[in-house]
Amino acid sequence: MVASRASARAIYLRDSLYYGRTVRRRIRIVTEEELSGLPAPVRRYLMYAGVVGKEKAQTARISFEGEFRMRTGGKWMHVETEQTSFLDDAVRVFYIKGRYLGVVPVSGRDLYARGEGNMLIKLLSFLTIENASGPEMNQSGLVTFLNDMVMIPTAFLDERVAWSAIDDRSARATLSDRGMSVSAVIHFNESGEIVNFVTEDRYHSEGGGRSRNVKWSTPFGNYREITGVRVPTEGEALWHFDEGDFCYARFRLKDLRYDAFE
Repeated sequence: MVASRASARAIYLRDSLYYGRTVRRRIRIVTEEELSGLPAPVRRYLMYAGVVGKEKAQTARISFEGEFRMRTGGKWMHVETEQTSFLDDAVRVFYIKGRYLGVVPVSGRDLYARGEGNMLIKLLSFLTIENASGPEMNQSGLVTFLNDMVMIPTAFLDERVAWSAIDDRSARATLSDRGMSVSAVIHFNESGEIVNFVTEDRYHSEGGGRSRNVKWSTPFGNYREITGVRVPTEGEALWHFDEGDFCYARFRLKDLRYDAFE
């Protein structure tokens, strides 16, 4: 473990300010014509979400509360999260805090910025117990950025996202950034809602700088209209290990704001 003066919270705020300083407001309204070439379930989803006539979001601030656990059968830890995403520049800054065993403060900052990913976890605010980076973190960061678009529906119209049809209830989304591409199969229900996001392109951290490629999914539900569009307000995150599925996180939306320019 390494001692550092800066807390994960302070690093999150620093990163959010740094990557937000170059954002300039651009008003771009979604038209129905932009949906015409998309696979049918994607088109239905975006119509259901209500993006036509809305501004394409440039930034998003998202906060959740929920539960997190480290291993199968482990105790759930109550957590709170904050996130700032910059859509035009493909940047995601994420902060999470909780108390391990209900007592010991633990926090983390997860960053994907312009092709590079980094996960930083701290104990007692100043002891660094993980600081992971490298190609696997870069890819995982990009696929998580794609996953977050479920909370920012207009982002799915970004020119860096390519859609391919699978069937009437699913489609593949491929996101490219800085010479790297990731994809996920997105599943829809009969109402048009996204109900699951499944990818083979994320890596599970094994500790000690090691990671392995593991199938990952995030079921979604309980859609509500917020800031003029319909988004899910509940979700889970699962690793699909060879030895069995492991749900390690459950989240409930607390707040969502687009383009909250100062």
